[in-house]
Amino acid sequence: MNAVKPHYSGEPTSTGLWLAVGLVVLGWISVLLPGFAFPWVNNVFHLPIVLGYAHSIEGPHDAFTQSLDNFVSGFWLVLKPFTTEQNAFSVFFAAHLAARIAFLAGITAVARTLGSRPLTALALAAVCGIAPIFKGVSTVGHTETLATYLSHTGVAIQLLPITWWLMLRQRWVAAACLIGLLFNVNAFISIWSVVAALAAMWFDRARLDRPWRVLIGCGLGYLIFAAPTVWWTFEVVTRPSHPIPFREYLLYRYPYHTFVHVQWDAAIRYSGFLATLACVIPFCTAELGARGRILAGLLLGYAAVFVAGVPLPYVTGSRLLLNLYPLRIDAVINVAVAAVIVGWAGQLADQGRRALGLALVFSVLAGAMLPILWLCHVHWRDRRSAWVPLAIAGPFALACWVAGAPPMLGNGFLPLTLLFAAASVSAIRDQGPKVLLPLVAAWSLTLVMTAGKTGLAGAAVLTLLTALLAWSWPRWLAGLVNVATSPRGILAGVAAMGMGLTAYAAVRGTVERPDADYGPEQEAQLWFRTHTPPDTLFLPVDVTGFAVLSRRPAWVDAQAGAAVMWKPDFLDQWWPRMREVDACQSEACYIDLARRHGVTWIVASSNRFAAPQGARLRFANRQIRILEVDSGQWRNQAK
Repeated sequence: MNAVKPHYSGEPTSTGLWLAVGLVVLGWISVLLPGFAFPWVNNVFHLPIVLGYAHSIEGPHDAFTQSLDNFVSGFWLVLKPFTTEQNAFSVFFAAHLAARIAFLAGITAVARTLGSRPLTALALAAVCGIAPIFKGVSTVGHTETLATYLSHTGVAIQLLPITWWLMLRQRWVAAACLIGLLFNVNAFISIWSVVAALAAMWFDRARLDRPWRVLIGCGLGYLIFAAPTVWWTFEVVTRPSHPIPFREYLLYRYPYHTFVHVQWDAAIRYSGFLATLACVIPFCTAELGARGRILAGLLLGYAAVFVAGVPLPYVTGSRLLLNLYPLRIDAVINVAVAAVIVGWAGQLADQGRRALGLALVFSVLAGAMLPILWLCHVHWRDRRSAWVPLAIAGPFALACWVAGAPPMLGNGFLPLTLLFAAASVSAIRDQGPKVLLPLVAAWSLTLVMTAGKTGLAGAAVLTLLTALLAWSWPRWLAGLVNVATSPRGILAGVAAMGMGLTAYAAVRGTVERPDADYGPEQEAQLWFRTHTPPDTLFLPVDVTGFAVLSRRPAWVDAQAGAAVMWKPDFLDQWWPRMREVDACQSEACYIDLARRHGVTWIVASSNRFAAPQGARLRFANRQIRILEVDSGQWRNQAK
């Protein structure tokens, strides 16, 4: 087996310069593809921390805001000294973009260490930057990876490939220091990675010189860099509080982060995904030599955390253990799988099997694992029968179909997936029916699994088109595919996408999500802030996160229930109030609830309270209605 040689020794400085420029451009494109959202989702926790709401004039009136002093993440404290209400959008966007560039740099570094040439590594990183499997939330744990908003969890995950690159270069102590630094960003991701790093080190033990010395150095480096937040975490978790039913709270508030029984379809699908990986990854990592063993250890360590996390909430209610959220590691497993496939496919691409290698990486990142499984066996067809993966793929696809929620590709990626499928078939069609038929069958199963987007008829048509294109490929189209599946072709396509996105953002005058409509809610929040005193309570109805810009305390907010994780006593206030709100089935009930608890304002979605009885409409736009219960003293006229 040939040793894998990294392609960065002795390269001119200009190569590093254009790689750096390329990574910045790709990071910009990756962020613009879905758009940036602010303040969005969990930013209702983050922005008050960064702007110091707890110590402002509004802070003493809001128990949720006060609880944020217990929110353990040093990432937001780093942003705090230079962030104001006026520049918060710019600061959050800059941090979001920097994290994305770091992610792409880590993937590029991993690919180069595993043998890819710079241009190929950059192209593979470009595919990762637009990959559907990384957008939104993960399958089981619902963890954001390349999300549309800045989060400390997303930042920590995006920095992990850099730690893997250090391990691949046997810089174990440096990797441990960086993982320790990540503890200050997101503790549970850091702890997961300690388990994975230990597994990787065990797999690479034959090459370690004085392993105990290396292990001690890693431990010291980790503790030194994690020390600030380790102490902070210890101080928070040991604060006096009475016992709470934490498991029941999680089942009510965060079931999809923790429990598989509420998401059997996703759990079955992801279990099939892991089983498929168990067949694929050994071949890929074996081809990558000693460095491949490190990646195999990492994947095994992360997978072990996930598997251990399945029964954990059913056998313990420990707040400390359940706050580690092992199911959320599925997002990290996805990124680690991409690192393996990227490294292996980069070798294929640079060995002249261009279409095969890049079709491979595109397929895995589009979520189509079955062609990957089959192509791995094709690569070793002298050792394994080409029909073996079909026997594995069939039950997997059937399980996904029975579960009723097959993995889906985004509509915009289906034509590209078809192109790469046909390209991969075309690249090896001279191998004969024994090789081609299982490939077409595997693609058929994959497309059937995506029928949630295309329908079964659409899946059948796409499969047929793949086969027809592969067998009757015109010469001029063959040349086009060679371009489309080359590193330059990939980069040109992503660059074209980026120019279009940038032009669209310039025309709109914003980098926010194109489908977003934040203006009305921001207008409503600012109106409420300027028309009420700091201690004004409001009752949200079908609205969450309204306090983030209004800086007024919600009587209860579903999203604010997250505070129980870092301040357990908050459950005593939040849960009884949520039950009262959940019990309301009419608008009259909400008004009566507000009146009984002395809450004089109701903030509701625009489809509520069209003709309220017992409350007066004070503000309305196309998204929000703000009402004052009974009469009250109105200092301003309704808008």
